[in-house]
Order: sequence, then C-alpha cells, then structure tokens
Amino acid sequence: MIIQPPYLCASCARVMPLPKKRSLRGFTLVELIMVMVVLAGVMAIAAPSLNKFFRNSALNDEARRIVGLIEVARHEAISTGYPMQVWFDLENQWFGMRELSGMGNQSDNPTGGQVQSGRHVYQLNTHLEIELDISTTVSQAFPSIVYFPDGQLETSSLPGFYLKNKKQVNQRLQIVRSPSWLKCSLSRTKLFRGARSQQGFTFAEVLAALVFMAILLPVVMQGLMLANRASVIAERKRTAVHLGNSLLTELVATDQWQYAGSSGNFSPTHEQYEWELVQAGWPLDDMEQLTLIVSYPVQGQRHQINLTTLVADDSL
Repeated sequence: MIIQPPYLCASCARVMPLPKKRSLRGFTLVELIMVMVVLAGVMAIAAPSLNKFFRNSALNDEARRIVGLIEVARHEAISTGYPMQVWFDLENQWFGMRELSGMGNQSDNPTGGQVQSGRHVYQLNTHLEIELDISTTVSQAFPSIVYFPDGQLETSSLPGFYLKNKKQVNQRLQIVRSPSWLKCSLSRTKLFRGARSQQGFTFAEVLAALVFMAILLPVVMQGLMLANRASVIAERKRTAVHLGNSLLTELVATDQWQYAGSSGNFSPTHEQYEWELVQAGWPLDDMEQLTLIVSYPVQGQRHQINLTTLVADDSL
C-alpha cells in the first residue's frame, strides 16, 4: 500500500460552532446614545472643576513669569553694572523691566504715559490683577523692585505683593522677598485663604457617577467577555489543530484510518478535546478522503475544526 502524506485543507480548518441561543453582535444605536448622554452629563458636572483648574494654571504661570522677570533683572544688574528696576503699573496692570542708568529718580512713569509693548514691557493676564498688602507703603508713583550691581535689593523695593484672580478673590498667590534680600519667590504659605482646603464630592456628583457606572459597566463587561472569549477560542483552536494534525499523521502511518467511524479523545492531557474520523470516497481511483473532526468546548459551547487529507487505498 502506498501511503499518501496528509495534506491540511486550509478551507476546512475553521471554527464551526454549534447552534447557540444568541449570536455575537455589536452595540446598538440606543446603547451608543445612552453612553453619549452619560458622557455629556459627566462633562457638564466636571466643567466647573476644569474651569477652576485652568484658572489656577493661568495664575501659577503668570506668577512664575513675574518671578522670572525679577530674577532676570538681578542678573542684568550684576552683568551690566547698572541698577535694574522691575516696575508695576497697578492701574493699567502692566509690568516691565528697565535700566536706571542716568534716569535719576525711578518714580517717573516707566511706560511714558502710554501703553507700550516690547521686550521688557508686559501686560498682565486680563483675568488677574496685582494687589499690594494693606501694610505696604509705597513712596513712588509706580511700585517697583530695584537691584543694584552687587545683586542687593534697594531698601525701598516692594517687600512683596499678591497676584489674584479678579473673579475669585480667594484664589491668589503671594510673591515675597527672601530673608537674604537677594531674590523674590512664591510664598510657601497657604495660597487660597478662606477657601476649603479639602472638598468632598456633592450628592449630585456621586449620583451622576453611579448612573454613569450603572450604564457603562455592563457595556464594558460585555466587551471584556467578548475579548476573553475570542482569546480562548483562538488558543484552543491552535491546540486543536496541533493535536488533530499529529493524530491524523499517526492514523495514516499505522493504517488505522481504515476503521471508518473511529472516535475518541486526547486523554489524559486534553480530555476535553474529542475527535472523530470520517472516511469518504474520492473521484480518482484508489484514493480515499479522510476528514478528522476535532471538537473542543468554549464557555459551555462546543466548536470544531476539520482536517482533511488523501490516502491511497490498496483494497480497491
């Protein structure tokens, strides 16, 4: 007898699930609309918190810009050998830096009585304003901070000031002079006076979160179940192909394929995988078609793959 080596039919090696109660499907339009409505509600609740976050971010950025300009003035005074002044126009909310060489008293208008723009003149964020402490006395027309060429502050320089939000008076940062009189920095004290340091969630926020979870959780769980099911099917299909290929090769090599209708399982290591050998005639003489059906369970349902090969039959 001539043994024809087994060939795998790619079109036959496929998953053939048994009839089931419900086919796999995607999300319906109603489910998508419900998710979008819930997301819109959550965004509406979170919008005030996001707005507060962006306001705080603008406040911090502007404070760092002012502190940075003050530090630049100190370095410029040391490097050029001339006093440098950082001035603040509290009425128009402008600030800037200039050199005091040959200008005499620095109490004159640094902007020349008009709005200017340039490298060392800046306008404050429209939502913010500079405020002096009630205990601060200013002798100049424009409060300022002056650095001498030795890096020291002038004694009449501002000891500190506040940068605050116009709409939220409790949101403010304090810029103060260091004890060494060399630098100005953001205060490490409480930033927002009068405001609650810790605020819990409101009943509306908790209720919205529960509704959101009640609607979204089933959708997420269904997605996870589908993903897990697909992963298990792929893994078990790969194992079934490997087991079936090995068994079909053995049956052909030992002539056991001639016992039509033989079946069994892959015990003891893979008892849940069952196999059945089906024999059918082939149009060509002395040829038989063998089909090995390997079935395996996945979450209560059985799937199967078919492996097919041709062998020569000497008995014909």
